[in-house]
Amino acid sequence: MKLNPDCVRDVLMALEGITDGRTSYTFGSFEAFKENFSLAAYTADEVEYHLRQCDLNGFLVGARFGASGEFTVIDLSPRAHEFLANIRSETIYKATKERLGKIGIFSLKALVDVAKSVAAEVIANGLSTGLPS
Repeated sequence: MKLNPDCVRDVLMALEGITDGRTSYTFGSFEAFKENFSLAAYTADEVEYHLRQCDLNGFLVGARFGASGEFTVIDLSPRAHEFLANIRSETIYKATKERLGKIGIFSLKALVDVAKSVAAEVIANGLSTGLPS
């Protein structure tokens, strides 16, 4: 399956909205997960794949994928929170996807790196033009 940056962003933002670092959240299926967070744009298989990719890339804390299709998570890692902070703005996210499209790379590492770069440029431009007082 190809990595879909929109799905990565959407599942992480959904988890960010519920996780607190103390509570273990378990979903009986990936279909239940997607329904709980209104992720109708994706299949249950897509949601599962992208959650697994997020886990493999160190974005999830306490993630467990059960043999019968259930999914448990406790929190997002600091790396995931930083990534979301960088792509929360629709403008920055759109610019990130455009740059990735130009170079033809859509790995999760590239997504994180380019988002960080775009956010840094926006910050630098904001500082150099002066911030309103």
